[in-house]
Amino acid sequence: MKHGSLVLVMSIALAAMGCSDDSSEGGASGSAGSSGSAGASGSAGSSGSAGAGGSAGAGGSAGASGSAGASGSAGASGSAGAGGSAGAGGSAGAGGSAGAGEEIYGAFVDAWDGHHWITRQHWRQGPASFRITQELSAERVLIAENAASNAYFPELWSRFDWTVQGGALYYCQTAYDAATEAAALATAAADAANLTTGCGGFAWSSLTPIAILGSYTDNYGGSHTITREAWSQYADRFLLSKIDNVARWALAHNDASNAFNAGKWSRFDWTTHGGDLYYCQTAYDAVDEAGAEGTPAADATDPTTGGCGGFAWSKLTAETP
Repeated sequence: MKHGSLVLVMSIALAAMGCSDDSSEGGASGSAGSSGSAGASGSAGSSGSAGAGGSAGAGGSAGASGSAGASGSAGASGSAGAGGSAGAGGSAGAGGSAGAGEEIYGAFVDAWDGHHWITRQHWRQGPASFRITQELSAERVLIAENAASNAYFPELWSRFDWTVQGGALYYCQTAYDAATEAAALATAAADAANLTTGCGGFAWSSLTPIAILGSYTDNYGGSHTITREAWSQYADRFLLSKIDNVARWALAHNDASNAFNAGKWSRFDWTTHGGDLYYCQTAYDAVDEAGAEGTPAADATDPTTGGCGGFAWSKLTAETP
């Protein structure tokens, strides 16, 4: 995973060493029934540690998932092409309106296509994971313990600072090898007034959410709300864990309260056709995130007539505010 934090971490380490539908049953949904490192990181090109983003069942959205890294440029919300036609692409900004304590949670992708999944319990960056122990929402700071399985600085402590500038979300891994939780917390804050070099001498990393943020109605009258964290369809919720705005798919963990396939994994594909936005819940009952990600993409040749598990894709029309 390409992530500013890791590259910086490795550089510092080397220097220190001398060196449908929510388909309740059957088929790929989307048709009928609509029913889901370190270092003061962030500099471009710097490849990151394990990603916060694990892929996830193809379907579920919600969830704190995300891609990772330095990515996202301005406006975290999807522009056309990745997220469909105008009006279908959701609200601008780093994931919609949210308080300082909420804007950091969700599934994101960074400028190097790194994946981040950030929940209130963990921050996953590719293969790396960080257990969150403190949230200081007013200061926009998260403190976390590096997982024992991380390739770099296992079981040490990290501090993540974040900011929102021009509607876009950015983060800096201000500490990545602190000896204690207290030491991580005591690390000086990154300079949010300088996105270019305010992250330990490097640029902050951008985080971009799913490109089709917004509220929609499908062609069966079903309601869909897509946020940074989840894709909600009717009464079901899918926690987003990994997204790809270029290939236009999202993985999600089916919420435990869902009426069907609770706790399973989903994959959502989306496309545009004739200026309209369409989606297909390509997987809805995958055993795990990897299984959902491995589900073949739906055929977007003509979403109005087929390609979604033998059915037409479902059309999503943006709701008027």
